[in-house]
Amino acid sequence: MSNEIIQNNDSLSTVETIEKRIYTVRGEHVMIDRDLADLYGVENRSLRQSVRRNMEKFPDDFLYKLTENEANEVILRGVSQSVIPSGYNTGGMQMFAFTEQGIAMLSTVLKSANATSVSVAIMRAFVMMRRFLTANAAFFSVWICLSKSSTRPLLNS
Repeated sequence: MSNEIIQNNDSLSTVETIEKRIYTVRGEHVMIDRDLADLYGVENRSLRQSVRRNMEKFPDDFLYKLTENEANEVILRGVSQSVIPSGYNTGGMQMFAFTEQGIAMLSTVLKSANATSVSVAIMRAFVMMRRFLTANAAFFSVWICLSKSSTRPLLNS
């Protein structure tokens, strides 16, 4: 894994840190608004406001609002990975989930000084995840087949 460092409001983020904030929702790899705001060094409210003002740049396959169940699932996964604080509450707002294309578009509407460098690091994290999944696809296929057959004895006695 790359240990490229991004300076972001006195905190250091690596591609590995970004990867922990990528979730699978509705079969898509996404990042939530809260995590993106943190990485970009802007308030979540500002990020959401910028998106709402530019909704024409975010078609349904770039951005969607999570249902309450989806949001709760993402929060539980984030808390377990120590990227979302325990007791996190959305405050009644629906979370935005951004696909890789939505994140790329997000950098065009944010006015923060480090938006481009953060977007580059996020894109690299997505690429690294895809490479890992592609490189290990055969292993995952074998593992799935073995796990399905694990209820049957491997050798006849």
